[in-house]
Amino acid sequence: MKKFLSFILTILLISMPIQGVSKDPKIEGDALKRAYELHIPIACLIDDRPEQIGTGFPISKNEVATAGHVSCDNPYTYETYPTLISLDHGKTWMEVPDDAQFTNGEYDFKIMILPGGVEFFKKPAKFREPVLGEEVSGFGLMGVADLHIASKGYITYVAPDYYVATNIPYGGFSGSALVGEDGKVVGIVNWGVVDERLSATTSAGLQGSLLADMYKSFLEFKKVYQADGKNE
Repeated sequence: MKKFLSFILTILLISMPIQGVSKDPKIEGDALKRAYELHIPIACLIDDRPEQIGTGFPISKNEVATAGHVSCDNPYTYETYPTLISLDHGKTWMEVPDDAQFTNGEYDFKIMILPGGVEFFKKPAKFREPVLGEEVSGFGLMGVADLHIASKGYITYVAPDYYVATNIPYGGFSGSALVGEDGKVVGIVNWGVVDERLSATTSAGLQGSLLADMYKSFLEFKKVYQADGKNE
């Protein structure tokens, strides 16, 4: 188990086990408030307790997006632990079955469908392309301490598929939303960019317009998938 946790922290930029916040914090700025509102902790159920590994955010009334590498598969034993998410920043947890998790085959992106057809989220994310130089906010898990923390930064590079931003790239931010001042999601945090000469790191990931396109493709896939299930 220790090897498993070390592996996902070092290689996949996801967090060590940490505890949720005890109460909602005071937050300055609408963008950061929106990032906190979208913040969905993700954990694996190991030894009967949630070991938090990353972050997600709602993209519909009952669907959560995260990075594809935020996974409860143990690469050493090939065991799969139950996946948990928290809708109240780590106070309580619910399980997401393996067959309700869909990982993109090309990009580091995953969608989880919550059970029961319940409308869990009234204000899911809306996407747009990031703009060079704009200020962005995020909220995720800090991989070296028992903290849920905020991040602020600026978009420093935009490509057709990805972005680079100055936001801190702690491991537990994997899968979290990067939010613009208008409250829209401009990207997802997938990895950190490291310059060892300066001991400097920045965040990078898939940009918002690509996320929107992938979600549209997922909705088409879901129609076929659900239709096939009814026909079995």
